[in-house]
Amino acid sequence: MFHAASRTGREHRTTTVPAASTLAVLHAVSKTFGSGDTAVRALAAFDLTIAAGELLVVLGPSGSGKTTLLNVLGGIEAPTCGAISIDGRALTGLDAKGLSALRRESLSFVYQFFNLVPTLTAYENIAVLAELTGGSVRSRVDAVLAEVGLADCANRFPAQLSGGQQQRVAIARALVNRPRLLLCDEPTGALDLDTGRSVLTLLQDLCHRDDRAVVLVTHNQAIAAIADRVLRMCSGHIVEDVHQTTPLAASEVSW
Repeated sequence: MFHAASRTGREHRTTTVPAASTLAVLHAVSKTFGSGDTAVRALAAFDLTIAAGELLVVLGPSGSGKTTLLNVLGGIEAPTCGAISIDGRALTGLDAKGLSALRRESLSFVYQFFNLVPTLTAYENIAVLAELTGGSVRSRVDAVLAEVGLADCANRFPAQLSGGQQQRVAIARALVNRPRLLLCDEPTGALDLDTGRSVLTLLQDLCHRDDRAVVLVTHNQAIAAIADRVLRMCSGHIVEDVHQTTPLAASEVSW
């Protein structure tokens, strides 16, 4: 539940959430690429707990480990050591089939570039994933298109959509399996300010529905203002972890 409060002429959003439940845990996670003198340690003994209903923004310079963090959380990269659990299920040690099942059931990705199939309509781009996860495809695709405000764009091809609309289709595709955890890598990086605001507003609202969490990686320092929690990384370490009680409404963010 949210309450809007005005401070110094700007709209802020105060989060009123019941006691948070733990959704994801990383314990002593390290990730090293290469070996010997050329080894690069992207994550170093990394500990992190993510709560349901939390919008977590992760900041840091290039090479700080932000994308590696998303990849190990999503099972794209296996950690060199340490343990990860998502929604009460151990991620480390799962085989390819187990990882695929976990991704279908508990988490989804949103990227900077929309990765839509140009020869498929918005509906079809989402339906491809919906068909992998079972249930009524049409009702689920229609529901997520409505959720992102694109119910009237189902039959349009990506080239017939604006950049913001394409990103909304990508978010709808990520939502069709009703994930508890949404992992976003620079989701506004290819968008202008107004379009970026609309996408951030959607993500800000989504993270507090159905006990969902959103982890948003970005280079854009301004986006930190909308977060419930801000994590700053450097050289694979957490250097700052701040909880914000009055995050800025995404419609008010500026860069």
